[in-house]
Amino acid sequence: MTSLITRGAGLMGAEVVRLLLKQGEKPIIFSRNPVTPRLADVADSVEAIAGDLGNFSDVLDAVKTTQPDVIYHMGGMLTAPSDADPAAAIQANALGTFHVLEAARQFDVPQVLFTSSLGVYGADIT
Repeated sequence: MTSLITRGAGLMGAEVVRLLLKQGEKPIIFSRNPVTPRLADVADSVEAIAGDLGNFSDVLDAVKTTQPDVIYHMGGMLTAPSDADPAAAIQANALGTFHVLEAARQFDVPQVLFTSSLGVYGADIT
């Protein structure tokens, strides 16, 4: 099975990548900066595509090229950066999600899994 993980180099995305590797898959990361120390130990086992969720052609190209069976959509901006730059947050979070869903529809991806983040719980959790 082919899995495409948006922001697969992020904190949660990297954990999904590791779980998929343990299941024998070769996950594909789609991220602005897909090469991070967080994935250094598994870099040889992962394909990485650099791209921006806010750029529809980047998302379309990634989905068309990889033809995934599932997209784990984990990309987006957290609360503090979104508060600092609301326009970028709309581009990444709202349009980025639309781009993922539309690319999945256009290329008949059977499943898109969307995750949220720690940001939904607020800043006062420990």
